[in-house]
Amino acid sequence: MPDHDVLIVGAGPVGLLLACLLVQDGMRVEVCERRTHADDRTRAIGIHRPGLEALDTAGIGTAVRAEALRLEGGEVRSRRRSLAS
Repeated sequence: MPDHDVLIVGAGPVGLLLACLLVQDGMRVEVCERRTHADDRTRAIGIHRPGLEALDTAGIGTAVRAEALRLEGGEVRSRRRSLAS
């Protein structure tokens, strides 16, 4: 018999947030990740309002905001062309 209620495959931001929320709800959670070391490069461009609200629910929104760089705008470019701003 497993010693957890939920198995989450992938310790990325979504998997870890889900684990936090489930643990707060009383679930026994195990998170599996195939990578053996943390990657200090980011693949995210930012966190939008729904993501921030989820982080608030997990109780870590304030801490994330304290470490974050707030952007008021941006531009997506590809092959020297602006795709969105």
